[in-house]
Amino acid sequence: LKQTQLDIVDDHKCELE
Repeated sequence: LKQTQLDIVDDHKCELE
Protein backbone atom coordinates (compact mmCIF):
# COMPACT_ATOMS: atom_id res chain seq x y z
CA LEU A 1 0.00 0.00 0.00
CA LYS A 2 1.27 3.46 -0.83
CA GLN A 3 1.62 6.08 1.85
CA THR A 4 -0.15 9.41 1.56
CA GLN A 5 1.94 12.16 -0.03
CA LEU A 6 2.20 13.95 3.31
CA ASP A 7 3.55 10.80 4.97
CA ILE A 8 6.08 10.34 2.18
CA VAL A 9 7.25 13.95 2.46
CA ASP A 10 7.51 13.60 6.24
CA ASP A 11 9.65 10.48 5.82
CA HIS A 12 11.95 12.32 3.44
CA LYS A 13 12.29 15.23 5.88
CA CYS A 14 13.16 12.79 8.66
CA GLU A 15 15.84 11.22 6.48
CA LEU A 16 17.28 14.62 5.55
CA GLU A 17 17.57 15.47 9.22
